[in-house]
Amino acid sequence: MQPSSGTRRPKRPNWMLLVPRARAESHGINVNAMGFAGSLLVKNQEQLQRLQELGPLELLRQVAA
Repeated sequence: MQPSSGTRRPKRPNWMLLVPRARAESHGINVNAMGFAGSLLVKNQEQLQRLQELGPLELLRQVAA
């Protein structure tokens, strides 16, 4: 079934990025798929300080396989 001529379908990318993880956390900071999309969440000031000292890219490097 094709959409009617007045209906526009959004363009979607035809690829997906898969990043295997060797572990779920580093330095007590959990990293999930959202972390690799740019959203690193911390639970307290101590984790925030560790993340700032380490840097987000280094944290992601440490959990990636």
